[in-house]
Amino acid sequence: YAVTVSAGQNNVSSGAYASVLGGGSDNPDFGNHAYANYSAILGGIYNRTGSNNTELDPDHTQGERSTISGGDTNIATGTSSTVSGGVSNHASGARSTVSGGENQDTNALNGYKSPGYP
Repeated sequence: YAVTVSAGQNNVSSGAYASVLGGGSDNPDFGNHAYANYSAILGGIYNRTGSNNTELDPDHTQGERSTISGGDTNIATGTSSTVSGGVSNHASGARSTVSGGENQDTNALNGYKSPGYP
């Protein structure tokens, strides 16, 4: 299977067909990490799809088909979930979306969070 890291600094792509297209940091601890199969991180800093815990998720299925567009310290662990940007957001429900803001968490199936949206 193919993995892609096309730009940026200290980015990691380890899920099957996962991609990190940019962003990252000169500090190795703050790069973007696409652990989930078929996931993509488009930019930003310290974003993560899936889990790096290979004991609990050895097949990289947590967060499969998830996407993070950018931002800082965002996590997408729900299957087919999306974080569009912002800071410290978490799309943990299957097919859930966080459109931005800060400290938003969608843990429900098909959940949606947006700044100012309860």
